[in-house]
Amino acid sequence: MRSLRLGLVVSLVLNVFLLAAIGGGLAWLAYRPGMIFAGSMRVAGSELPPAESRAFRQTLRDTRLSLHDTVLEARKARREAIALLGQPNLDQAALSAALERLRNADMHIRTEVERSAIAFAATLPAADRMKLAEAMEQRSRPGRRLRWWPF
Repeated sequence: MRSLRLGLVVSLVLNVFLLAAIGGGLAWLAYRPGMIFAGSMRVAGSELPPAESRAFRQTLRDTRLSLHDTVLEARKARREAIALLGQPNLDQAALSAALERLRNADMHIRTEVERSAIAFAATLPAADRMKLAEAMEQRSRPGRRLRWWPF
């Protein structure tokens, strides 16, 4: 009888510990600060001196604003691809065309943002370009974004 009681107490303690760990993990996921979805270049630009950092962010912002129509095309193609995937009968040709439009728009946006970043970097002194390069290298290290949770 005594060993049964001891087993129940140990089981109860372990279960309370497990529930507290799960609750703490869920609370951490729910209330942690949001990630910056600004892109690697913009975040790398935060390593520059304040004036250059502001100018760099403004350059990237202006470039993205000038690509507004392309962004809308990409969103439209993505919505179309999602709708096509949800159809009972999959139209492979239409899905392939929608995904190609999405890919082309995404590549155009990336190319233009990179061009504006290169043009801006050409105006920086060598020391600031080195800071930018180091920050971009740090953000591109393998395995840096791996997470164990699925969301």
